[in-house]
Amino acid sequence: GSFAVVGVGAGVSLLTVSAPVIASIGGNATVDALGKVAVQATSDESVTSYGIAGTGALLAGAAAFSRIQNDSLQSASIKPGAVVTNAASVDVVAKHRADLLAKSGSGGLGLAVGGISAALTVSAGRVEAFIDGATIGEADNKVGAVNVSATSVIENNPEDGRSAHAVGVAGGALTQVGVSATSTINPEVIGAIGAGSNVYSSGAVNVVGQA
Repeated sequence: GSFAVVGVGAGVSLLTVSAPVIASIGGNATVDALGKVAVQATSDESVTSYGIAGTGALLAGAAAFSRIQNDSLQSASIKPGAVVTNAASVDVVAKHRADLLAKSGSGGLGLAVGGISAALTVSAGRVEAFIDGATIGEADNKVGAVNVSATSVIENNPEDGRSAHAVGVAGGALTQVGVSATSTINPEVIGAIGAGSNVYSSGAVNVVGQA
């Protein structure tokens, strides 16, 4: 913040979330289990970003910008050549939940005041669960239910249902303030049993990809 004949204030906050979470049964591995076989990659994120700027002068300008970029990866898989036998059930599950909140605020006081305040959240990233070229069960010795599931849930701020907030305030004879708040949700979510896989199940086989 500042006060002068000419005053300029700026506040910037940039956060990127990109940590991978990976769980897998590797290629050519053999798993012989009498109970449940579960391969699960889960991420639960809560991120808040603040950008604040203020200034006071005869000629005053303030700019605040806050951004959260989520590019995280959650991957659960049974890889090519792997074999799973005797299992009561097989679950391959990737889950991603994120609570993102970007806030920005700018304020100016003077004879002529201009300001801008912008907040942006971008939820991209990838959530994948797959069986690829693996053998699950045997023709004469089937496993139980098989579940392959990839889900992504992006939650907004519980206070008012938004994940981006921008506020701009100006006081003066000549004032102009721009405010922008934007949320983009576009994750890639994949659940699949790939070509070359053999699945022998005595129960249900479910494949889900949901965002």
